Amino acid sequence: MAGSRESLEAFNEIRVHVENMESITREIRNAMEEQVSGSSQVMDSLHRLRAASSEVKAGSDEMGAGNGNILRAIGDLTRISEEVSMAIREINNGMEEINGAVVSVAGLTVTNRDSIEEVKREASRFVTNNEGDRL
Repeated sequence: MAGSRESLEAFNEIRVHVENMESITREIRNAMEEQVSGSSQVMDSLHRLRAASSEVKAGSDEMGAGNGNILRAIGDLTRISEEVSMAIREINNGMEEINGAVVSVAGLTVTNRDSIEEVKREASRFVTNNEGDRL
């Protein structure tokens, strides 16, 4: 009876760890989705930056009418640079979350392994004969 209770407690502990693992997996998935979103923003910003740079070159070729375009493009470049900086910060934050989650998963893996080994040790105490009777 005590062995069954210990096994039940061990399995309950494993269940708790599995639930924690699921939560961490969701956190990792969310962090990865944020990272994908941030990467997409960076790429969009880089494309817009490239477009704005082309606009600046065209404006400099047309000095008379181009002064207004140049000032507008500089504003776009500033805004896009700020967006790129913000996206890079978001990616860094996402990476920190992922690293934290990986550390948590590694810890849970060790704990789960230890729990499984404990359950194996406890289960090995129960021996049956060929007729299925408990010894």
